[in-house]
Order: sequence, then structure tokens, then C-alpha cells
Amino acid sequence: MPKRKASVCWAIKSLSIKSFKRNRKRFLHSFFTPGEIKHLKSRPLQSAAAFLALKRALVQLCKDAGAIKKPREKSFVITHAPDGAPIIKQPEKVIPDALSGVFISITHTRTHAFGLAAIEVKAHG
Repeated sequence: MPKRKASVCWAIKSLSIKSFKRNRKRFLHSFFTPGEIKHLKSRPLQSAAAFLALKRALVQLCKDAGAIKKPREKSFVITHAPDGAPIIKQPEKVIPDALSGVFISITHTRTHAFGLAAIEVKAHG
């Protein structure tokens, strides 16, 4: 029997900057860890909105892939690498071994923030 090839699951989420600004305090305390909040204080509002869009994309992705029964935005701790790229701190704590190769990206305009997450699902067999 031939081995199945790995497949890719992905999710993209968007968030209006206006909505984030209006709900900033609630969003920060509901969806971010204290360390993330500290990190984001020195960043533009759009960065925080993009982090939340990314967290929502990660939650959706894990639900769609059947990887985590009840994923939560706060489970995914996001920060910036030295080169400025977003990274998940300690992904092995929230992303099971059945999934590998987590790819993430964020971007924003003046009016909207976007988060993209993609995971390669390992083949069985």
C-alpha cells in the first residue's frame, strides 16, 4: 500500500483596525498573555491587531485539522523574531506531533490586519 502524501491545512483571518482600537483593552486581556501585552506596548496598534488575527487563524486551523479539541487564542504565544517575522513561542506545547511545519504570516493596512497560518499534516502509513 503506498504512503499518503502530507497535506496542507490553512486558515486566514482578518480584523478591522477600527474594531481592535474600540475593543483594545478587552482584546488584550482576553486573548494575550502578560508577556505579549508588554511586547505589544512598544509596537503599533496594527501589530497587535495582526497578532490577534493570527491567533484566530491558528485556532481555526487547529479546529479544522482536528489537532486540538478546544484551542484558545491565549494558548498561542506570539512574538517577533530578531528579523521582525512573527513566531510562535514554544509551539510544541500547543501543536501536537501529528502536525508539523507550522507556517505563519501577518500583514496589515491602515484599516485591516490579517493573520495566515498553515500546517502540514503528516501522512499516515
